[in-house]
Amino acid sequence: VLDWNANRDMFLQAKLKELSVNQPGISYYMNNLTGSVPAILQRLGYIQFAGSADGYIHQLQVDGLLKTAAGSIDADLMIQSDEHYNRTYSGGIISENLHLGKLLNDSKFGQTNFDIELEGFNYQNKYPESYIKGIVNTFDYSDYCYENITLDGIYKDGGFNGRLALDDENGSVWIDGTFNVVRDISEFNLRAQVKNLRPNELHLSDKYVDSDISLNLMADFTGSSVDDMNGRIRLDSLIMNAPDDKGYFLDNLTITSGPVAGGREIQILSPFLTAVMRGKYSLETIPASMLKVVQQYIPSLFPLKKGSKVLDNNFKFDVYLSNAELFKKMFFIPLDIHFPVTLKGYVNDVDGRLQVEGAFPSLTYNGTLYESGTLFCENPSNQLNCRLRGNVLMGSGAMLTLSVNAEAEQDRLKTKVNWGNNTDVTYGGEFSAITRFSKTKGKSPILQADIDILPTTVVLNDTIWNIRSSHVAIDSGRVHVDNFLFERPGQYLRIDGKIAKQETDSCIIDLKNIDVQYVLDIVKFDDVEFGGLATGKVCLKNILDKPDLKTRLNVHNFAVNKGLMGEADIKGVWDNDLPGIRLEADIEEKNLSATRVTGFVSPKLKALDLRIEADSTNLDLLEPYFEGIFSELDARANGLVRLHGGFKTLDFEGGVRVNLDAKVDIINSYLQLHGDSVYISHGEFALKDARIFDREGNSGRVTGA
Repeated sequence: VLDWNANRDMFLQAKLKELSVNQPGISYYMNNLTGSVPAILQRLGYIQFAGSADGYIHQLQVDGLLKTAAGSIDADLMIQSDEHYNRTYSGGIISENLHLGKLLNDSKFGQTNFDIELEGFNYQNKYPESYIKGIVNTFDYSDYCYENITLDGIYKDGGFNGRLALDDENGSVWIDGTFNVVRDISEFNLRAQVKNLRPNELHLSDKYVDSDISLNLMADFTGSSVDDMNGRIRLDSLIMNAPDDKGYFLDNLTITSGPVAGGREIQILSPFLTAVMRGKYSLETIPASMLKVVQQYIPSLFPLKKGSKVLDNNFKFDVYLSNAELFKKMFFIPLDIHFPVTLKGYVNDVDGRLQVEGAFPSLTYNGTLYESGTLFCENPSNQLNCRLRGNVLMGSGAMLTLSVNAEAEQDRLKTKVNWGNNTDVTYGGEFSAITRFSKTKGKSPILQADIDILPTTVVLNDTIWNIRSSHVAIDSGRVHVDNFLFERPGQYLRIDGKIAKQETDSCIIDLKNIDVQYVLDIVKFDDVEFGGLATGKVCLKNILDKPDLKTRLNVHNFAVNKGLMGEADIKGVWDNDLPGIRLEADIEEKNLSATRVTGFVSPKLKALDLRIEADSTNLDLLEPYFEGIFSELDARANGLVRLHGGFKTLDFEGGVRVNLDAKVDIINSYLQLHGDSVYISHGEFALKDARIFDREGNSGRVTGA
């Protein structure tokens, strides 16, 4: 040390061979100095430093190597200070193995390798300030190593002005401009370009396999959220390259927002979308505003919470959407719009009014076609009215027309559902109910709902059925069904009992001559066609916790794929471990055949596994699987067969002896088997040296599948 008393002109030359502090030492010093240990210092594990200092106090050159359990940093810095002892730091900081995941306690981050140059680094107004330039050679995130990230700009007052670039083999990103998010009103003025970004390879998403994305983005706005945004964001030339014609191109999309007379306006413009919202609004509170309107009419169902934020939305909105390709291909929403969709309306918190009007002429969602859809909700007086109408294309090819009307007032909801089809055989009808909501008194009020089901008629397969008056009560998680009855002369479905978590509560479903296919159509099970009239009872217990189901049904003229199997006696028990129904069924054609079926069916897994013991069993059920090969099938079998797999991928295996007479379509001739063996395996029916006949008595032998 030279010139000890020279203050800023004192000259210092020092060399520190090694300074080492272990984790207990870090905790000791920090607790004594500050009273606590920052979490990031605890994660360092230990600190080792070796280095030197050379120069005047006001212009000191410091070199050193800092080692920790999270990696090491090599620094070469010039520390300068003015006459007020305000310090700035300039120089290089290098690390080849800094483990950010350990420092940040975040497993998504890994190691990083960087070489950064600082110029004039200091603190102003509580924020660091410096010119930064350098390169991040590698940066691990989400098990991917990014390469070649460059920085060149000024960090000041909590904001950045400069360039940031990524040049990786799986995508490049270039950002140029300025942004500041720590000010009271955030500021953005930047341009960004993304080229050939591959989210799947970068482990950012597993949905964009063999795809890459490119786009240009311009942002020039102020504001901390959409609610106070002033300015514009423009996206153009969005390109997604993907296999199998799943690529996408968007020419442009612009979002503008700012003040207008009477409030604010946000507008989205694109070739496929036009959306405008104008007035006083806070996007975060819009759902609450709509819920508040509904609460006026059903207060027990939607009670206001104490201390709820005062809502002050008063705006109009108008949306026009001509196609949904962006949502389908970029966000994997299974939606296609065939004709433009419109949605408009208003929300007014002051007057407690809303109106929503939508038109959905033709769209497909998740493979189902919807047409002529309309939605209208309003509350012009002391009642909230909602109407939904539309057509749905069913799996059978029939178009179902559906309408739902709901009226709410004074804790009462009146609902009416109408439906009908457009086929030669009529299916249609009406369901009406009035629901009264209430709450018990006390510190912990319980919501109660009393539902009166009104008498209406339903037409199924050109046959008139009646829905009789009944009552359903919902209270404390229990559903009490009081004699729901759906009937016609000689047939009925009756439901009576409680659906709850208690083992002592039970619900009985009583059937008489109910067509099995009706039930399967309701649950949209059409992978195998069943038929017959079911009579018997289903007992349900503890259905909301660990379901306990037992059933005993007789099915008259039980049929599979239109092949008559006979009279079926079916026992079923719910197995929570599957989960699914374990079945035992004895099916008999009097004096002709007997078939026993055991196994399980799981609606949740959409799979089944059935063991079929055949004794002269009718094989007409197999005709759909032989379409184009055999027709006019007349066959019976003896043996053991397993039917198993997913509902849409069912398969057979086993062996049976078959008596068969069928037309071989490709040669337009008839083939007969007289008790020969057929071997069944995955997707295959095989014959091994089987003797075959034609109807004239000629015979031969065949081996094949």
